[in-house]
Amino acid sequence: MSVQVSYSKQLIFGLIALLIIFVAIEGTARTYEFVNPNCTFVNKDAYADLDFFLIRQMCEDLENRLFIHGDTVSVNAPNQHSKTININSFGFRGPEISKEKPDDVFRVFVIGGSTTYGYGATSDETTIPGFLQQKFNSEKLDLKIEVINAGNPASDSLDEVFYAKKIIQEFEPDLFIIFDGWNDAAHNIRLERSDKLQEEIQNTNDFFKFKNFPYYRTPFVIKEIFFFDPSSDGLIMVDGSKTPQKIELWLNRWSEICELGNSMGFSTIVTVQPLLGSGKKILSPDEQKIVSAFPGKHNLLPILEEMANALNRLDSSCTKTADLRNTFDGIDKPIFYDVGHTNDLGNKLIAKKLFELSLPLVM
Repeated sequence: MSVQVSYSKQLIFGLIALLIIFVAIEGTARTYEFVNPNCTFVNKDAYADLDFFLIRQMCEDLENRLFIHGDTVSVNAPNQHSKTININSFGFRGPEISKEKPDDVFRVFVIGGSTTYGYGATSDETTIPGFLQQKFNSEKLDLKIEVINAGNPASDSLDEVFYAKKIIQEFEPDLFIIFDGWNDAAHNIRLERSDKLQEEIQNTNDFFKFKNFPYYRTPFVIKEIFFFDPSSDGLIMVDGSKTPQKIELWLNRWSEICELGNSMGFSTIVTVQPLLGSGKKILSPDEQKIVSAFPGKHNLLPILEEMANALNRLDSSCTKTADLRNTFDGIDKPIFYDVGHTNDLGNKLIAKKLFELSLPLVM
């Protein structure tokens, strides 16, 4: 009998010891995760004035995003709501809209990749489309201007033209503003994509997200320690010999959308976005650190310059074109946290340029 009791006690003590070890490991993991968050924005001078907990929230909300996966592109899954990011029922970042355009509304769609989406913005309102909406709201216009954020992270012109023709066109647009260039310069050439997006709406993989494992962080912390690179700065080397073909594809795709606009009655503005080093910005310490790696780890600027030089070839089909590479000339405050993404200040300055371009088209 005493032997059985002894074995029972040993088993209980063993389980208690394992529990203590488990709790200790989890506590250590959580402490590490708090002090060293898997967050691109931490310790970047572009976010030096932000509350640490807001920065962590931005990263957590970005981590938890869900997508609809198509053949070659992913778009935002609808109906996502967090503290810093809201995706409406149609997959656009920002407030809810109706599919049918009200008679007194002028609809502006801003199309692009993660920079348009607002990767690094503190809220929906401080993305480029968000600030553009604020600029229009400050004007006394007869029409209500509705600016819609149609940015999808990692998309390039092939994806964006598909999105414009298959999705956005159904919302009765009055103006398309295209804000891109970075992803087209960086991506490998793709000549076509298959039309599978609508078939795969239910196939979003959302299992390995923070919100599904908020109480057990140890495996995620282990993954962060061994696989997360906090020095990632968006630098990439591409095959410059492919540049002429990239430029032709980029021009042809947007010319197609501009011609569609001419036939359907919406205006188009095609722009080339700024990257770090594309203008005469006064660099912050972090920006200088990234630029110091040029050109050994980054050769996108010459491609972007050729895109800008080719914009005049779109003048006959598009309503307007604009080279925005010099948007931050003379600015001495931190704006970039990597080679292309900008903070709220950068988004606001870009929105000001887009406002100046688009205001004559809505009056």
